[in-house]
Amino acid sequence: MEATIANEVLEVEEEEQLPSTFNEAAQFMESLNKVIAHQDDVVSAAEQIDKLIALVEPYQQQPNLLDPYLKAMVETLIGTLREHIQNCNFTPSSQPKKFIFQHQLFRLLYHLAKIRGYKIVMNLF
Repeated sequence: MEATIANEVLEVEEEEQLPSTFNEAAQFMESLNKVIAHQDDVVSAAEQIDKLIALVEPYQQQPNLLDPYLKAMVETLIGTLREHIQNCNFTPSSQPKKFIFQHQLFRLLYHLAKIRGYKIVMNLF
């Protein structure tokens, strides 16, 4: 009997911890825009991308909460990546920072697709 009550209490506590909205949307977009604006600082960009990934990771159980903001996130990422790739008149040895920056953006895009699902994210391209 006590074990059943303890399990019910744990289930209620877990339900209370689940977010109901993506409260960090403004912070996410602000940080993403900072990363894009300061793309020459590769170390800072990698740290910021790690923070952005940490912001969205808790939404793996409820990925639909990202939907109202996902289009803006993906469009910003894809637009920046397209711009970089189109202006790709450099060699890896001469401009490694550009490739590292692109890698970081692709890493963030991968995590968004992992959380929300690649089919949903692909429809936003």
